[in-house]
Amino acid sequence: MIVRDVRFKRFVGAPRAYVWLLRFGCVRGWAECYPWRTRDEYLYLLHYFFRSVGVENPEKFLRLSPSEIKELLVGYLNRLKAEGKLVKAWNTVKAVKSFLTYHDIPIMFKRHEKVRVTRKRVAYEHVPSKEEIYAMADVAGHPRDRALILCLWQSGVRVNCICKWTIGMVSPWLYPEIRYPIPLKITSQMDTKLSGYSLDYYYTFLHYEAAQALKAYLEWRKRRKHPVEFDKPLFVSNAVKPLKPAVVREIVKRVAAKAGLDPKTVWPHLLRKAFKKTLNAADMD
Repeated sequence: MIVRDVRFKRFVGAPRAYVWLLRFGCVRGWAECYPWRTRDEYLYLLHYFFRSVGVENPEKFLRLSPSEIKELLVGYLNRLKAEGKLVKAWNTVKAVKSFLTYHDIPIMFKRHEKVRVTRKRVAYEHVPSKEEIYAMADVAGHPRDRALILCLWQSGVRVNCICKWTIGMVSPWLYPEIRYPIPLKITSQMDTKLSGYSLDYYYTFLHYEAAQALKAYLEWRKRRKHPVEFDKPLFVSNAVKPLKPAVVREIVKRVAAKAGLDPKTVWPHLLRKAFKKTLNAADMD
């Protein structure tokens, strides 16, 4: 929903549907345990579940017996499965069980009650070769898109991570002259999955082609009077806001189609797999 802001004569986003949940401390404490993207997704799923089963007060919901909670959840999951929304059902189980676990409420599913999702993407994914990556970069058109493709491949980072890069991470290596390889320190704040590997950070690098594309992109931003301070996001939308993973996915698919690849078989994580494939083929330790 979009709302008109009369004072500034512009459109602003309406409050998120789950805002009502944040009035309850039992929800706020749980939600704050997650990074904002996961928190946003889980709150939406909890909102849809509560609205569907008629829960208006999460604190009263937590006072129900485990069997009553399970009955409500299984009924909701069955409705989702009947509508063919298996992925939403599977994600709802994760969100609700996380909420219950936070409040020390155990809930177990019998075998026939579990939601099973068959992941089919691996069967038709296409990991681009080095030549195909360069072809994608060549036809990208927009300086940002070319730099994005090369940086995803040469660094091998996850899409959530690259959306958090700042200009200060690369600009000292681009001006006055390009120096490469460009070292990038990836922290657990940028890549939230690092905590699962007991790592605080790791280093990755960018080679000359990505550095050259990044400098061209920053020069393009300067000509359009976009902010290029150290702490500003590196990859931004036309509204100079950080790119979201969903937008990066659209860019990768659009560029893949222009390069002659089937966009259904290519998405951002496959550039990370291409990075791994290239490293494994290299004559190095």
